[in-house]
Amino acid sequence: DFIVAINGVSGNARLMLDEIKKNDQVNFKVRRGIDITIVLEADGSKEWGIETSKNPQGDGLVVLAPPNPGLIADWNESTNDPASMIQVGDRILRVGQNSGAREVAKAINEVRGKFQIHLVRPAPEQSSHWRFG
Repeated sequence: DFIVAINGVSGNARLMLDEIKKNDQVNFKVRRGIDITIVLEADGSKEWGIETSKNPQGDGLVVLAPPNPGLIADWNESTNDPASMIQVGDRILRVGQNSGAREVAKAINEVRGKFQIHLVRPAPEQSSHWRFG
């Protein structure tokens, strides 16, 4: 699951954390994650063309900016399924058999041949809302 807003603040994790620190009561907006798996092939001749954290931590590598020319931009242009395009905010959880942010970051530079990428992103906002409490 993804916390996408706290007290109406979204899009910036630091500002969302500040909301928790400065308020006695907080309202979280949470979305389920959507799992996506794609198959790519790399021969080492192209960069991936994605910007990720310089100091990867946790279970996934977060895509920080739209893809530059390279393997991922080529995939996004070639797919007929817009939902399978790699987007800003996606968390790449696995590349081939490598998982965890540091291992994924390393695999991006080393993987060759056909391999799977497993990623997760927040589900799109739905028209119906559920309230608890």
